[in-house]
Amino acid sequence: MGHIGNTVQTAFTTFDKQTITGNGGTTYTLTHSVANEREIEVFVNNVRQEPSVAYTVSGNTLTMTGNVASTDDFYVVFQGKAIQTASHPSNSALQATTGTFSSNVDVGGSLLVDTIKEGTGTNTAMTIDSSGRTRIHQNNTATVSAPASGALVLSGIPDWANKITLVTHDLSSDTTGGFIRIRFTVGGSPTTASIYKYTEARWTDAGSADVEDNGSGIAYIETVSFGNTANKMNYILTFHKVDDYIYKFYGTHYNQEYSSYYIAFSGSIETTAAVDGFSIICATGNFDGGKARAFWE
Repeated sequence: MGHIGNTVQTAFTTFDKQTITGNGGTTYTLTHSVANEREIEVFVNNVRQEPSVAYTVSGNTLTMTGNVASTDDFYVVFQGKAIQTASHPSNSALQATTGTFSSNVDVGGSLLVDTIKEGTGTNTAMTIDSSGRTRIHQNNTATVSAPASGALVLSGIPDWANKITLVTHDLSSDTTGGFIRIRFTVGGSPTTASIYKYTEARWTDAGSADVEDNGSGIAYIETVSFGNTANKMNYILTFHKVDDYIYKFYGTHYNQEYSSYYIAFSGSIETTAAVDGFSIICATGNFDGGKARAFWE
């Protein structure tokens, strides 16, 4: 639709102002020409003057009815001269419900936030409570219960994960002396090569440890259950990526049914591609209980 006047722009608008020093006379030069007295507001000592009575204008010449002294506070606001800019006024507060920035945001003072989300705005990465304490939200799989048969699989670990932690709770084999084996998955499939090089130290009492050296590499991280089918295996294993597909790991294992039995692991794993999960199996028999979860950052 047609309109009269300047094209409407999306911008912040202010009115131009001119401060004038009185010369003891009545005639002054304006910085902008105006069509009539009503296009400007004239103030003397913060008192607005009446158009056509206290002053007249002709182009850019302002003529006051009375003299203006240099000690008077004398200024003109151009009502017909709006100044538009795409920049937000630096001395004004910016309020908005959302905002998208295509470049850096520089903050000279305090940045007041409660929640920081990842790029899509869906998942929370960090929260800050009213006491100023922060909580980093780790990425993690759901807790997976051991299946009645087959492997307990944890998936979804991204290739950028530099630290991965595996935690199990009371994994139990239905076979006396059953072996529980833990493997990385790559491309969704468990690794089968002898890439797990580690030392395993086992304590069954307060005496010296029984050390097993798997430094030449085997195809899994393994622990045997003992005595009966009521074994409950609890692992906490942490893996650090130190180079492309090279992981250093350490961790512990204890058997809930044999509280005097404790195992410590330390070693290295080198895969052929990015790790994306875990596959945990009973080498003999099946699981009859337990669960596991993985975290990464």
